[in-house]
Amino acid sequence: MAAAGEQSGAAPKSRDAAQSLFATLSGAARDAEVLALYGERWGDVAALDAYFYPTASEPYAAISAAQRAQDEKAPLAETLAHWRKRLEFQREQGYASAGFAMNEARYFALAGERVTAVQALTRAIDLGIRDPLLGRDPAFAALRDGPDFKAQVTRMIALINIERAKLDMAPLP
Repeated sequence: MAAAGEQSGAAPKSRDAAQSLFATLSGAARDAEVLALYGERWGDVAALDAYFYPTASEPYAAISAAQRAQDEKAPLAETLAHWRKRLEFQREQGYASAGFAMNEARYFALAGERVTAVQALTRAIDLGIRDPLLGRDPAFAALRDGPDFKAQVTRMIALINIERAKLDMAPLP
């Protein structure tokens, strides 16, 4: 947390530092701080859109997860609408990577589209995404108790453990 804050403070115009700070705050479930950062530095989705590259999803995931956790329905709908346009643009440009599939999974989860979110997550894992913290990802909070999401978390940990075994590392629980 401190490192992400220092990096962002030292380089206030750095998009990467801002994305890192959003991801760190979101991962720590510091929703009020995510929304404060968003409000103080950008104020609205149009300014956020203008600041970040058309392929950036991390800020939208963090802001949407915080808005959902804080039950801010109208702002969440606006953020998701802008994020969807970004994802559609990327798809039109031919994006089909594991990272893109993961961003779609996060989007669909936060938009309340459970089945589509799990399908996109499955595709992301099939394409190579490996995240040992998937089960704690704030974007998937609404899916955590579902057997379909739990199965994907279990599958991802098993795939990570295959790679860890190749490196003579202890398996993750």
